[in-house]
Amino acid sequence: MTRDRKPSMLFLASVPSTFRHFLLPHVRHLQQAGWRVDGAAHGLPDDPAAETLQRAMHIPWTRKPQDLVNWSAAVRAVQACVAACDPDLVHAHDPIAAFVTRVALRSAGGRPQVLYTAHGLHAHPRGKPHTNLAFAAAERFASRWTDDLILINDEDFTRASAWPVRHGVHRMPGIGVDLRQYGPFMQRAADVQTLRASLGLTPGEPLFVMLAELNPEKRHRDVLHALTRVKQPGVKVAFAGVGPEQTALEVLARQLGVASRVSFLGFRNDVPVLLQAATALLLPSEREGLPRSIMEGMAMGVPAIVADVRGSHELIQPDRGWLHEVGDHAGLAAAMEAAASDPAAAARKGARAKQAVKAYGLPEVLDRYDAVYAAALARARSAAPTIPTSFAASSIVRDGKSHS
Repeated sequence: MTRDRKPSMLFLASVPSTFRHFLLPHVRHLQQAGWRVDGAAHGLPDDPAAETLQRAMHIPWTRKPQDLVNWSAAVRAVQACVAACDPDLVHAHDPIAAFVTRVALRSAGGRPQVLYTAHGLHAHPRGKPHTNLAFAAAERFASRWTDDLILINDEDFTRASAWPVRHGVHRMPGIGVDLRQYGPFMQRAADVQTLRASLGLTPGEPLFVMLAELNPEKRHRDVLHALTRVKQPGVKVAFAGVGPEQTALEVLARQLGVASRVSFLGFRNDVPVLLQAATALLLPSEREGLPRSIMEGMAMGVPAIVADVRGSHELIQPDRGWLHEVGDHAGLAAAMEAAASDPAAAARKGARAKQAVKAYGLPEVLDRYDAVYAAALARARSAAPTIPTSFAASSIVRDGKSHS
């Protein structure tokens, strides 16, 4: 390796959506600073995110730890990608992707440097004891193959600080939100009116929005049960997202008699419009890392009603929204009543949330990542690569894109 070549980064994630939702601003930032940036995920070459990367490669892993492909073909594919790209740094996101990457590169010996950002450790206070034990043991064991471990909430940082990470455990304020995209802009007013009209809302009627995948951990069911207790007239709820729970949630809404007050919006690419139309944002989930949807709402000056869990309660304090215990339907309903009945108080909370979210803005986060990358790059350039080049194969990388 020559010392005057461009610094290089390989980002790895389980699925392409991690690139689209989180990593592309980081990719562009590094490219503007003169880095070569490659990426790998399951199916990434066929995703629009591939166009931003120097190389986009396929890794045949899944999100299920028990799938044998993760411990065979995926390990070899990671090694092949590293051999083909010859990166200075490898930065993994998502738990399975990160664990497989660290297994594959456990003998890297200094170059590439291996980094992992945990968007929320899987061991958490509401997890089952046996799964918590398994996840915590796996993460601690893999930390010995990690040059830099990056956590995005205080609880995870405290837990991981005692692990045998090679060089550093870092606390980051999330993955970064581009606050310039958010705000109650006048040019959205017509879109907001159209949205509210499509939901059957008249001016002034309260709307609660939840931006989350429809899966059990997010606890959309709690919102439906709470809605049966909300007496404020005209209150409606909109769920934005897709997932395996949708049919069951639609059935439950009918059974509870609230189906006419609930809208399932599916996947949306107009999040700022949804937020600008909302009285408050809902997130009753039982496990979070540092929820982006809450930060987006804060950036819009929208208060949030959240379950009092890791990550969420770091963002939302009583002056910025409302906290309730996980599964507390009455507490959730009371918060919705409070927001709906006193719009001025809700607006004050939203204004304080908008001030607080500045610490989580993209420029601040990128600056802190730059410091971590600079130290890791210096270590990488003082070491020799040890991943055998024989892992590279034309069947893995061809014409700048990956192929299975």
